[in-house]
Parts: sequence; structure tokens; C-alpha cells
Amino acid sequence: MTDNVTMTAVDGTDALAFLIIRPGQTEGGVSIEAAANGMDKTGAAYVLRHVANQWDGGQGDQSATLTALNLLAERWERMGQAAPELGDSLFIDEPTPAQRHQHERAATYRQAAADLREVLVTGRIPHGLMTDAELGG
Repeated sequence: MTDNVTMTAVDGTDALAFLIIRPGQTEGGVSIEAAANGMDKTGAAYVLRHVANQWDGGQGDQSATLTALNLLAERWERMGQAAPELGDSLFIDEPTPAQRHQHERAATYRQAAADLREVLVTGRIPHGLMTDAELGG
């Protein structure tokens, strides 16, 4: 506990979540107030881990690796949106080989991002990527 207490005003009208850390009642303790009304708790925890990793550089913490993998999945998702969808409808003008290649590459990025997200959420290899031995066959 410290005697150096000041008042701080924060306009949180557009905040998705907040976290306030105050000195606790015991020496070295803290009091924490947190809420996440505009996002789910998993998303808020991800952001907090990301901030913590920026503050301490990871320091061997596994969450630094998880943050990096989440950033990688985000990049793959963005790269997967780069190519236009060709759709299933009939074409007046057939897509060029380059357009088909762009579409296939984007689909590959989207699938890789989805697979990585599944691993991060479940801790298991996605079913479609399992070997016969892993599937019990």
C-alpha cells in the first residue's frame, strides 16, 4: 500500500474491456478489477497475454509462443482474403490460370489458419490432418 494516491479519470464508453490494478491491502499485494463486456473472455485473455508479452519480452513464458502463433494465424487469414472468391456459379469469362492459382493459394492460407486456430483451441491435431495411426486405423 502506498500513500501516493491520485485520482485518474478514464472515458471507457467505447471500451471492449478494462483492467485496473491497484495496491492491495497487504504489503506487495494488488487488487484487480476487470470486465469484458464488448468481447468474449477468451479474446480479452488473448489481448492481456499479448500486452504482458510486450512488457516482459516473453521471458520463456509459453504465452509468448501462443501469441506468436495467433499472430501467424491472423496473417494467414488476411492473406487468405487477398484473392477474390471465384464462386460456384457459371462463368461468362473463364478465370485465368493466374486467378485460379491466386484462389487456390488463398484457400490454402485460410485452411492453414483454421488448422492452426483449432490446434491452439483444442491442443490436438485437426482431424483432417491426422495420420491413419492417429485415427486408430
